Amino acid sequence: MMIKPETDTIDTIFHYSLLGLFLFSSVSFIFLFVINWETWFFGTRLEGFSAGILLFIKFLIPTILAFLLVKYPDKITIITMAALAVFGIIFLDSSVTIQKNTAGKDFAGIIPVVSVLVPALILAGSFLAGRIRKRDGGFNPHARDTDPHLPTAALPTPYRYRNGDTLMFALAGVIVAFLVGPVVLSLLFSPMNTGFSPAGDSVDSLLTKIDTIGTTEWQTRVRGYSDSPLIVSRSVDGGFIIGGMFRPFAGTDADLNVMKLSTAGDPDWNFQRGTFAYRETNLGALQDVLPTAEEYTVIMADGFVIRLDAAGNELWHHRYPNAVVQSSISLPGGGYLMTGEVHKGNPSEPGWYSFEGWMLAADRQGNILWEKSEKDFVNCRRAYQSPQGDILVSCSVADQDPEKAGSYIIALDSQGNYLWNRTFVEKNDGIVYSILPSGNMTTEVNLRGEGEKKILLDPQGNVINEVLLPMKPDSFSHQFVPDISFSTEPHAGNRTRISVEGPSGQGIVFMIEFFENGEGLSRIYSVKPTSDGGYLVASSA
Repeated sequence: MMIKPETDTIDTIFHYSLLGLFLFSSVSFIFLFVINWETWFFGTRLEGFSAGILLFIKFLIPTILAFLLVKYPDKITIITMAALAVFGIIFLDSSVTIQKNTAGKDFAGIIPVVSVLVPALILAGSFLAGRIRKRDGGFNPHARDTDPHLPTAALPTPYRYRNGDTLMFALAGVIVAFLVGPVVLSLLFSPMNTGFSPAGDSVDSLLTKIDTIGTTEWQTRVRGYSDSPLIVSRSVDGGFIIGGMFRPFAGTDADLNVMKLSTAGDPDWNFQRGTFAYRETNLGALQDVLPTAEEYTVIMADGFVIRLDAAGNELWHHRYPNAVVQSSISLPGGGYLMTGEVHKGNPSEPGWYSFEGWMLAADRQGNILWEKSEKDFVNCRRAYQSPQGDILVSCSVADQDPEKAGSYIIALDSQGNYLWNRTFVEKNDGIVYSILPSGNMTTEVNLRGEGEKKILLDPQGNVINEVLLPMKPDSFSHQFVPDISFSTEPHAGNRTRISVEGPSGQGIVFMIEFFENGEGLSRIYSVKPTSDGGYLVASSA
């Protein structure tokens, strides 16, 4: 029976398959090392020094294994076992990272899976081939003068095998130990590393609910903190929906968190997605969370939308490309409206970074009902819906001519047809900071910059009445006015005094006392009004 040629061919296939895997891994990791010092380590993002060292380690180990395989082909079984261990760790690293960033939706990438399967299959094949050789007289294709197909120069002499093989494996082990050891220690303890925080170093937030007269109703501690104000809206059952980009550890990427709290502040559910959970986009800034027909619509600033059911489960997601969302509102029937800006043309065309004013209405499934982009105005940052169902949008007119630049208010019906528009020249009227539906189908417009003004418009957009309001310190500021501003002042007894002011000047002053579960979490980063007339305050360390 012709066993030698078959086993010889199998060994050659194993040899070059393993060598190809090593070379592919080495080239891939050195490429990443050169272009970008950024990687992941068991679900935690690394950048800078630690990422660079880890990528170099991932390049160096398969390079060493490739060298040993070429130098000592007769030790393919031991080298394959080492490869299985190395790529097994890389596979676990990739799997943990992907599952964390996709909240368990995906398991692992195809390349780490193949990288584990190749040495596993070679190891199994080598075992079977060895059994066949043993059965047929102990044929060894790597022994000198028995394999005419392998180059003689590549075959070690018995002396070199006994001494050089042991020496090289010992040297490789020392190199790996000296490289891996310091990098692990640097990941855990190095002050140079800002991209990794060991478990237990999390930064929590304290959520405090304030009623209409400034009294604390409840406090709830949640994991993570946000660098920007939170989104607060009413839940279907009267509780609270809290949304934000939360960092679970200092220096790590911010993950999307949308949580539901009961009226007493008890957590009901928490929807989480990592920055890289979706192939269509990287989750960045959260724009809004809208209650829509007993469901919730999560709107990101780049036009990526996620729909959740009443229990916080994802129903679908959709991306509206090239958009920068500034405002959004719920529409009847579970739909929603987004306004903002949209890029002109295509990314490959000149002027791609120019913007046009943009409005889009979608139904309950995310299908576009109508969409409009206009070059005559930009930055549509406010949207409202009147009791009659008409939509009011406040945009800006960017023009070098000061007689034309200013605020632009548009009225549309529910099908997106234009009803009327009105321009307020900034140098004369200031900037529009709010538009509110008023009685008898009229619209109240509030302006600031050239004093304080309130203008009432009729159903066709004509001015009915104009009232000058009392002056305030910033009445001549042309900067855009936020919905709410606040200031804090620490007091004795682990308390903080908070002064809150809305865009029209109304406000409230109240005191928060941080109890035992909130000690050390007194840095207030978000104060948002709630639908019951109170406020939700978020603080962290």
